[in-house]
Amino acid sequence: MRREVIEAAIASGLKVAFADGVLQAHEQERLLARMRHEIDGDIVSQGILTRILGEYLELYRTNRDAAHARAEKAMDMSFQPKEAEQIIRLCIAVGYSKKVMSYVERQACRQITERLGVKPEDYDL
Repeated sequence: MRREVIEAAIASGLKVAFADGVLQAHEQERLLARMRHEIDGDIVSQGILTRILGEYLELYRTNRDAAHARAEKAMDMSFQPKEAEQIIRLCIAVGYSKKVMSYVERQACRQITERLGVKPEDYDL
């Protein structure tokens, strides 16, 4: 998995997780589990995942505006349709980590999906 895709997936997943203002443990666990599944066995990608996730979490703790700005920049990259689908599915998984997606999490997923050039209706958002 390309570094840009890893960063965009983490940024998007955290945007959904923080949509209601708080990162819940189950949201972070779902994000990590899904990302580990996507980069199955790639040690370099796992290192990149750990580093980028740590950077974003620290940024969200200290300066949410800067975290949002960095996330937006990560989403400005060009993604293949398969990569965009991976990012969107990760966001949906994070949103449903507690079995029900809240309104603000659904809105965050819709925004990310539109930003990636995909119709939210394709994912029932």
